[in-house]
Amino acid sequence: MARKNPLGQPKVARDRAKLPDPFYYLNNFQTVLASIDRRYLELLSSDERRFIAHFSALPRASGALLVRMVMRQGSLFRRSRLNYAEIGETEAAVAPLLQAGWVDDSPDLEVNQLQKLLTKAELLRYFPASRPYRTLNKSALVAVLRAQHPGSKPFPAWCQDSDDRVYHLNVASLCEQFRLIFFGNFHQDWTEFVLTDLGIFAYEAIPPSHQSLAFRTRAHVDSFERIYRCRQWLDAGLPLDEIIAGVPPRIADCDWLEEHRQKLLLQIARACERSGDRGSALTVLSACSARGARLRSIRLRERAHNWDIARELCLKAQRNPE
Repeated sequence: MARKNPLGQPKVARDRAKLPDPFYYLNNFQTVLASIDRRYLELLSSDERRFIAHFSALPRASGALLVRMVMRQGSLFRRSRLNYAEIGETEAAVAPLLQAGWVDDSPDLEVNQLQKLLTKAELLRYFPASRPYRTLNKSALVAVLRAQHPGSKPFPAWCQDSDDRVYHLNVASLCEQFRLIFFGNFHQDWTEFVLTDLGIFAYEAIPPSHQSLAFRTRAHVDSFERIYRCRQWLDAGLPLDEIIAGVPPRIADCDWLEEHRQKLLLQIARACERSGDRGSALTVLSACSARGARLRSIRLRERAHNWDIARELCLKAQRNPE
């Protein structure tokens, strides 16, 4: 792994050379897999090990197409929009990925998924009954279509006169886990490599060692991913009780990971508070040691007129301030 400069920000390099190799993204992905295989082999699941071994044996065009899909938003892609000069014919490149089960060329799609792949003009074309609503904006039109078509079916069944196809990336979550393991944080993504290759970011090279490993056990990896998913669910507005249930238990043997877990608990408690669920907020805060959690508990107790508990927390804060 690389380290940022002491100020915590990447250095800006002076020379910004163009990338000479059109498969730069494939090389970067292979670097990630090789690093994970070398440093975390004992922590990997059988599926993860099989993926790494099989990926190295793919034709270059197929590996490149998979990485292109991994590095794009979402997990559904129209074949007509997967055009890359260095890869060539998409159908030929995707064939080994279909055989491996990493890509599905006939996923069932609901209207909400379909509309993200089609323009408004295409929706009106493939759903003739929606044409009386053509003056609506796309969001309103999709709401009408969802009510008219509540089921799901493959793309050709929705768009019968189209010669296009839709691919679903079945290994999106697996590759996302590789990203999390490699970077050891939630905010760095695949663009980090591109910015480094272009010379926009420069990092200090750190020799890998056992002490520099972000994860020491498989439980650390799983907890890290669960924290990440809970943050995604929180941003997406999923039910808070489901998010609370997804939080991993206390991580006693990894301070930095437990710190991330505590920060997540505080975020969840604040979301409960904003939703008006004061009881759930207090329950989450009672197990939270993140900075600011005790103050929030005091405030909520005051609002509920639980003066004795609020006073006890204040005295505790006086004896042991944050």
